[in-house]
Amino acid sequence: MGNLKAFYIALENPQGVFLAGQTINGKLVVELDAEMKVREIKVRFKGEASVYFTIEREEHDDYEEYFKTTILLFGKGAGMGDDNRLPPGRHDFPFSFQLPQNLPSSFEENPGFIRYTIKGTIDRPWKFDLTTKIAFTVVAMLDLNTRPNAALKDGMESTYYLCCLCCKSGPIETSLMVDRVGYVPGEAINFIAEIENMSRRVCKMDLRLWMYVYFHADETYTSRIKEVGRVIHPDIQPGETEIWSGDRLIIPPIPPSSFNSCRIIDIKYSLEV
Repeated sequence: MGNLKAFYIALENPQGVFLAGQTINGKLVVELDAEMKVREIKVRFKGEASVYFTIEREEHDDYEEYFKTTILLFGKGAGMGDDNRLPPGRHDFPFSFQLPQNLPSSFEENPGFIRYTIKGTIDRPWKFDLTTKIAFTVVAMLDLNTRPNAALKDGMESTYYLCCLCCKSGPIETSLMVDRVGYVPGEAINFIAEIENMSRRVCKMDLRLWMYVYFHADETYTSRIKEVGRVIHPDIQPGETEIWSGDRLIIPPIPPSSFNSCRIIDIKYSLEV
């Protein structure tokens, strides 16, 4: 890269994690071992989502852009004329950018992504541009107080039969009750589960948290299912009835359920006994 010794983006928040609506502060660092003629130095902030998948050999794709903003830091676009030269040494170009409100959380899962990046560019006359790029993470703000059903209790009941050839076992009846249906990462789901094992089999029992991701394109969709949490209970012997309470399922650091913040990627969660 000739006289360019170092070229990188440094953020004040070294973790690179931001809430939607927060301000990103940082600097573009250029270190030279000889003078460089420069037309412009700039940074570009971009937020985007993309999906691409095939169904029966037919391709489907879609894209949406949340923002694309360029900030000029040095040179012609910053009102400094055409002939600009950087002397040898280190040069720090500070920048600040406020993220829009209501952004969806960063997300990477084949076949799609929600991605946020910062790209630095040195535009040199009669030469190729020099670029550097980093990704950062956005965490969407979801206020459960705005969701009237979030604090409601919920429950379910199910009955299963185990079949082997022509023989059907007695029923296995289960029920699950949760204290509410809205949670944020780090919180615990308090639950009560009951199982009545009237079969002739030993029953294993656990509570699982599933993430369902729907990728939309061309008026169709494909989906992915992923287990993101589990609590295990000891086996239930034949003829036993067990009330399971006292354990908790901790919500891991996962993106919130989608509420129209992204048109092409939708995320939902469910509990399963």
